[in-house]
Amino acid sequence: MIPKNEIGSGLSGLAQVVGDEYARAICEQFPSENIYIYKLWNKNRRLLAILPESEVVKITQIYGGQSISLPKGAKWQQEQRNREMILDRQGSLENPPLSIPAIITKYRMSRTAVYTILRLEKARQKSQNN
Repeated sequence: MIPKNEIGSGLSGLAQVVGDEYARAICEQFPSENIYIYKLWNKNRRLLAILPESEVVKITQIYGGQSISLPKGAKWQQEQRNREMILDRQGSLENPPLSIPAIITKYRMSRTAVYTILRLEKARQKSQNN
């Protein structure tokens, strides 16, 4: 399990805890809503209706007693695209990092938009490390 202090906020944090598939299911079920997470996992009936018990327990351990702000569907897709773009830029063991022109071509976005997304992520990581 990921330590609490390494979990992001909002939708990205939720995706870290339960994975993209379950985060998308929650987002689709409760679009554009703040959903309160009870401290006791079995009281989160709305989540239990759409997720397996083990995933609700994970969410409760991290977010119990808090609210999670869920975006609309378009916002979900935008955040997902941004995460993929950041991963493409960083690269992995299987795939080398993509260049900015390759990212622009792949995502069909302007150079300014790509740089803005990458700059914001760099600033977010810097503030998280401080």
